[in-house]
Amino acid sequence: MSDQSVSVVHFGVGDDGEAAEAVAETLRSHGFTARALKAQANRGDASNLALIVLLAVPVHSFLSALGESLGSATGEAMHALFGRILTRLGSGRSERPVVVIRDATRGIDAEISAGLPPEAFEKLSELATEDSVKLRYDPVAGAWVAVGR
Repeated sequence: MSDQSVSVVHFGVGDDGEAAEAVAETLRSHGFTARALKAQANRGDASNLALIVLLAVPVHSFLSALGESLGSATGEAMHALFGRILTRLGSGRSERPVVVIRDATRGIDAEISAGLPPEAFEKLSELATEDSVKLRYDPVAGAWVAVGR
């Protein structure tokens, strides 16, 4: 899995740098090549995001590999993993933190926010799309839906 490169980008708000490094370390412990980077200060969407996890592989491959590394209950394990990340990022913020998983090869952005159920992670890892799209989980529909860019 070491050929799968991941960058965790933070915006320098609060302890985002420490959180980004913790996320990168977690991903390294699961066999990924991961590094934490600070985004340019003039990013317009910095106030809306906490971290962006940039992938050099398709998001499906990343989540499949992460799921295999986490074990059999992949939805539960990913739910717990991202729950810990979002809890850490949420301390001291007025807005709810969002982690975006960005598939650089296909242009897919998946927004991970607090409160996603374990089945959302299972459905995300099963999702394969050829379209460049921004995805957000709709709990009412129980599915990932495309939102405007």
